[in-house]
Amino acid sequence: MKRGCCKPNICSRKRDEYKYLGGYWPEVSDAPDPSLIEWQNLGVGPFSRFIRQVVIYLVCAVIVIVCFAGVVYGMDYSNELRLGSWSEQSCGAFLITKQAA
Repeated sequence: MKRGCCKPNICSRKRDEYKYLGGYWPEVSDAPDPSLIEWQNLGVGPFSRFIRQVVIYLVCAVIVIVCFAGVVYGMDYSNELRLGSWSEQSCGAFLITKQAA
């Protein structure tokens, strides 16, 4: 029994054209064994990689600390507003009694 995908037709040719690389169908092969790769020939040495990792970790830590401080400051400011940190000097004398309400 033949399947529909194996029949040549005009629609399948157009759909498969994007799969070609440079006009040729790509060939898949096995990756080389990692022990055959000469890591010292790569442009970045181990010390340089270590320094880059340390810098990235420090930048991430600073971002986390700044965000945490912003949240703490925002919550403190919100609590300050909610608890009524106003004074008579900033708002004037403002008294409401039961009879006036």
